[in-house]
Amino acid sequence: MFEVILYKSIDEIYDVSELVVPVDFTDNINQAGVVTFGMLRDWVLPAEGNGIVIIHDYTTYFSGFIFKTGHSQSQEIKVTAYDRMRYLKTNDTYVFKDKTAGEIVKHIANDFGLPTGIIEDTKYPLGTMIFDNKGLLDMVADCVTKTLTATKKLYFLKDNAGKLEFRNILSCVSDLQIDPESLLYGYSYERDIDSDTYNQIKLVRDNKSTGKREIYMAKDSNSIKRWGLLQHYEKVDDDMNPEQIKEKADALLYLKNRVKQTLNLDVLGEKTIRAGNMIYVSIPEVGVSKYLLCTCAKHRFTNTAHTVKVDLKLV
Repeated sequence: MFEVILYKSIDEIYDVSELVVPVDFTDNINQAGVVTFGMLRDWVLPAEGNGIVIIHDYTTYFSGFIFKTGHSQSQEIKVTAYDRMRYLKTNDTYVFKDKTAGEIVKHIANDFGLPTGIIEDTKYPLGTMIFDNKGLLDMVADCVTKTLTATKKLYFLKDNAGKLEFRNILSCVSDLQIDPESLLYGYSYERDIDSDTYNQIKLVRDNKSTGKREIYMAKDSNSIKRWGLLQHYEKVDDDMNPEQIKEKADALLYLKNRVKQTLNLDVLGEKTIRAGNMIYVSIPEVGVSKYLLCTCAKHRFTNTAHTVKVDLKLV
């Protein structure tokens, strides 16, 4: 059972569940979640800015606002709504000094009037972060990347039922297991060293005092023998000291010197499958039996069924 609630104003709230067919909810991390559905034309007409809440088995799946409506000669109106992450799809200029990624998320959310839920403390001050005319989501992504490189801990940002949350993936380990004997009815699995795999890290810094360019390296000779030389090159901030640069090179090698693995599943409806969760997946025939990060969960609700397409990756 699912409900679609339309909020036109504080005093105008309508249950339009009987008018919609079907409801697709794409639950994302680090970008806006989106709901789309067709709605039979009735005396209640959805409009831009109206609130939409999707409830399934008494659990709020989605809370957001209509950004697009489509009308035609048919009796169906097409509706697209986004959660509050959509309001971070804008540029701005900020300078942050010695704030953690979580503190930066709180600051931005407050400036844009966005409510927050759980904001986890990374305990890692990022130094001076200068963003000039940059997308807000890109700012957060830079903070997440810098935190990951330094601490080897991965965080994500998402809207959870109307509140922005900033979480460590290790805080979001699900009790759910997906395998061919339970929910799974289809999958595709891919391994590659083509998109984000590196076995040599080369970082350079221009030393203003000496006028020379300094080079810092980290590499894995064994994987170079297996895959060939795959180099990541990056110019680091001039204010980083040699120890910090060496730590960054080692951390990047740790993170990048691996086969990238992605898995896409088709599963029976399960409301606990949410983007950001670490889910245990067992598919022995392809050698997968491990926790994977759910990066996107595409739920489809009809009057008779609930299915999910799940995108996962190894982290």
